[in-house]
Parts: sequence; structure tokens; C-alpha cells
Amino acid sequence: MRKALLLFSSIFFLSIFISPAFSDEEKFMDSTEIDGLEFLVLPYRDRRGVEMAERYGADFHPAASGRIYPLNLDKLLWIRFPASRLKAVMDSFGDQDTILVLDNEQIAWADCFLPSASGGYGHLVSGLALPDRSLPLRRPIFPLKDVGGEGYAYLCIRAITPIAFTLAVFEEDVFHHRAIWRLTGYMAFYSFMAAWAMTYFFFYAITKDRHYLITFVRQLAACIFLFAFKGYMQFYSGLHPRVVYTLAWSALGLHCVMASLFCREQLHMDAQHQGSWLVLFHITVGVLMMLSSIMIYPTLTFILTGVALAAYVLFSMTVGISKYRRGYHRIAFFMLSCLSFVVGLICLTLNVIRATAWSEHLFMIGFLLDPLLLACMLIQGSRERIESYFYMGKNAVRYDKISRRDDATGLYNKAHILHLLGEEIQATQNTDDLAFMLLDVDNFKNFNEVWGYPEGDKMIVFLANIIRQCLRVNDVASRYGGEEFGAILPGGTLPTSILLAERIRKTIERESALQGDGRRTTLSIGLAFFIPGDTPATLVRRADDALLRARANGGNRTEFDGIT
Repeated sequence: MRKALLLFSSIFFLSIFISPAFSDEEKFMDSTEIDGLEFLVLPYRDRRGVEMAERYGADFHPAASGRIYPLNLDKLLWIRFPASRLKAVMDSFGDQDTILVLDNEQIAWADCFLPSASGGYGHLVSGLALPDRSLPLRRPIFPLKDVGGEGYAYLCIRAITPIAFTLAVFEEDVFHHRAIWRLTGYMAFYSFMAAWAMTYFFFYAITKDRHYLITFVRQLAACIFLFAFKGYMQFYSGLHPRVVYTLAWSALGLHCVMASLFCREQLHMDAQHQGSWLVLFHITVGVLMMLSSIMIYPTLTFILTGVALAAYVLFSMTVGISKYRRGYHRIAFFMLSCLSFVVGLICLTLNVIRATAWSEHLFMIGFLLDPLLLACMLIQGSRERIESYFYMGKNAVRYDKISRRDDATGLYNKAHILHLLGEEIQATQNTDDLAFMLLDVDNFKNFNEVWGYPEGDKMIVFLANIIRQCLRVNDVASRYGGEEFGAILPGGTLPTSILLAERIRKTIERESALQGDGRRTTLSIGLAFFIPGDTPATLVRRADDALLRARANGGNRTEFDGIT
């Protein structure tokens, strides 16, 4: 939580730091807006020159308050304004170089026709950057050099989305200074958005949690939407405006679908839950938004966008009034995430209609807080799962140890010693350097009857410790049964194995006698040596046969089998 708050504070101070780049005072300082604008929308797909606009001169309409709000996706927007007004604005800047700026990022291209003093029109084609500047600028800009004459200046524009813009004249150096500030701020913003997408993918690669995969796709869709909607995709790739429009709103529709799936997955909404209908509704809206953007129905797309925003609000309300077992703090993160995205999208739309400092700030903060709050929600769940995973892993080691060892003596149990014997036989192959030993306590039933079962259990532990101490480092001992023990002797030749068996037998006889009168204990030992073709079962059977012979011969002795 502390890290999340630190990150939130960093975003807040970052927004304060870059705020001068987006304020209205900075944006329009040393600039003058052009008034007296008139516009006309013509259904032509090609640019035929200023003669076409002059032909329809009587049909131009005044732009209220110097701003234009046309629906201009498939048509050409022609704008005209008195050349005398432009000349007066240029003269107010003195000898400074000036540029004409269309303040909108959704413009795909723009042609400018300026009357010249020598007569006719100067044609500036798609002035998206000044020829002597290396800084990439998405706003259409036109250098104002040889402007004179009477009549009108014309602009021919095609946009990615319905647009609104202001036409202003800037002093060239001041404009580029402001543009660098804006470019720096937007680079930080998009880098942050992309970093969140990669973070979600990174966590998915580690945890394989599908919540992170859904959120990764959701965040990637948001990045594509912003990159296309703000004009970067069209400017840097040169795609057709229709393609950019389709990518932008399809990405927003995909974002809605992923948000619905995330809600269903994360909050466990089932068919009987009161919010399941909202999930289905939101998915439907997202799919319809994608289809309407593909078929280029802007009005329907915008209506569906408004419905999707309302569904986001209903999501947060539904989650807020429901009682989920995952905790109210996680619900709060989800609610704030939904509301942040809604605020960001609304402010982004308002920023297109009327570019203001507050709308630009809020849309960026909304889109930045959305993934941050979701991360706070997901990371907490992941932490619980990781803690559970390590807890299970820690216990798995303990359970594995329990499953392989005898609780009382700490030696391997019968099942595991047979498994290890199979591995040793596989490794031994055609050599005979392997022996298996079975050890049985003589008359242990009488010991339990005389001293009681608790003392018998203590004696078993005592014998197990002696057997462990007498064996070599590579030898493996086990508790084979109630009072039986087994041992694998790798490299166990006849002399070595008999020597080990006798050392165990004599040590137990001597040490048990020191435990008190009547506690003397002896062992019968059976040895079997590996013969090519042996299996664990055959080797154990021959060791058991040798043990039976040792018992039959009076016990407290070692017998062996398997030597040819």
C-alpha cells in the first residue's frame, strides 16, 4: 500500500511539473486567434484546389465564437477567412517569423491556400511540420511568408474524428518552445501507459494469472485508442483516416469487453448474481461499438460510447453495494478505477471539443489512475496467492519428508527404500557391487511383554541410531517393518558387507546389554548380493531367505545369499 501511495504521489507531482506545458496561458501566450472564420463541408474525396471552394462561396457559414464543430470523417472541410485579417495579425508581430496553427490533433491532413501579393494563391500542402525544423509536430502548421492580396485565405481539412479547432497565429520560436513542452509531457504520459501494459504482461508471464492477461489486453486497448484518437497513429504511420478511426473506436470497444471480463473473473459474478446482467450488457455494448467503428457509423459509435460510460458507473455502483468476500478495500480500488476511466474519457472528449488546461490534465490523470488502481487491486490478490504458494511449497517439503520417512526413527520407510533399491539396480547394471541387508530383532515380542510397548518403541529408536552410525556414508538404512530394518549397500562386496553386518550385530548386542539387566538385544541378519538380471523383488526375496536361515539357526548371526 505504501508503494502504491508513493507511486500515486509521483504521478500527482508529475502532473504539477508538466502543467505549464498544458495551461491555456502558456498555450496561447504570444499568439492571436483569427476571427471571421467561415466553413463549408463538401462531399468530395479529392482536393481540387481553391477554385472549387470559390465556386461554393455563397454557401459558407460563419463559425460561432471563432470555433468550428463539423462532422468531418468522410468529407472535406473548407474554411475561409479574410486575407486582410491575417495580414493585420502578421503585422502585429513586427519582423518576427510567424506561423498559422490549426489547434487540433485529430486532423489527418490540411492544405492551405494563401493569396500572394503577386496574384494567385500560394499552396502549402499538408503543413504538418516546418521544412527547416526537425521537431515532429502533429498540429498542422503553415509558415506565413508571402501573404498579401485581397479576398480570402482557404484551408482544406480532413479529420480522423469529428473535430473542433481554433485557428491562431504564433511567433515561430515561441510556438516551438511550447511544442517541446507538450511533446515532453505526452511522451511521459504514453510511456507510463505502455509501461503499465508491459507490467501486466510481465506479471502474467510469472503468475499465469488470467486476470493479468485480461488487464494487459485492456491496457493495451487503451493505449491503442489514445494513440489513434490523439492523431499519433495517423501522423507517424500515414494510415487512411478511416483505418485510424476504426482502430481507435474498436480498441475502445475491446477495452469495454475486457473490463467486463475482468469484473466477472475478479469478482466472481455467476449466472445468479445480480451483476451478471450488467456484465453481459457491457460486453454487448463493447462488441457493438467495435462493429459500428468498422462500418463507420460515427453517431452510433458516440452513442454507444456514452452508454459504455454509463455502464462503467453502474459497474462501480453494483460492486459497491454488493458484499464480496474478497474485502471492501479491493472493491474500493475497482470502483475508483472505473470512475477514473470514465472521468478520463469524458475529459478527453471535452478536450477535443474545447482544448482547456483542466480537461487535458484530468484526462491524463484519469487514464493514469485507472491502471494504477487496478494494479493495487491485483497485486494484493497476487501477494496472497504467492504467500499461499510458498506456504504450500514449504509444507510440500515437509509432507514429502513425512511420506518418505518413518516418524519414530527418522529412517526411510519400506516404500522409499524399495524405490531407491530400484534406482541402485538400474545404476549397477552388469556389476555385482551391490548388496541388500535385512535385519530383524530376535524375540522382540518377549521384550515388549516384559518391558512394555513404550520401552519397546524406545529400543527400536535406539537400534535405528546404532544401525545409522555403523553404516558407511553412501549406505541407506530404512525401517522395513515393525522390528525389521533394511539397508542398501552400494559397492557391497562379500567381505565388506559381511564386515558391516557383523559390526552392526556385535555393536547392538554390546550396547543393548549396557541398557540394564534383561535388555540385551540381538539381531538376525540376511544379506543378498546383486546378480545380473535381479529386480528389487528378487533381491529382497533372497535377502529374506537368508534372514530366515539366520533365525532358523538360532538367531544372532548373519547369513548371505546370491554368491555364485
